[in-house]
Amino acid sequence: MIRDMEAYVKSLWDWSFINSLLPRHMSIGDVDGICVLPSGHFLILEGKHAQRDRPPHSIPKGQLLGFRYLARTGKATILMLGGRPPNEVYWMRVMSGETEDTKWLPATNETVQRFILHWLQKHDSYFDVDLENETTTSTALGD
Repeated sequence: MIRDMEAYVKSLWDWSFINSLLPRHMSIGDVDGICVLPSGHFLILEGKHAQRDRPPHSIPKGQLLGFRYLARTGKATILMLGGRPPNEVYWMRVMSGETEDTKWLPATNETVQRFILHWLQKHDSYFDVDLENETTTSTALGD
């Protein structure tokens, strides 16, 4: 949670000084969240504003292409969420080497949590994920 919005805004970088170096009118972008596992797999989270009865209407073409290229590496899973910030989820869309692109599906916060538990079970042996009870415990020594 952002405690001081003014301080947060002042800390944001402006990458536009790099954009003129990039080909094809590309520009530097950002993602809303990322989780990188020791296995090399990573989960990228991107939130988009959406209404309960209709998914996000657009994703910038360059961002969508970038997500598609990352997903095709086989190591990236892109989880796009539609809803109301800071954490009200109505929609989800997944891109990965396995699913290519699910398009927008109705979702809830619980749907997202279950998806992430499945993702952890598949890509990180550190977690023992009990999908039946949807709980996560560490299997590392000393934990």
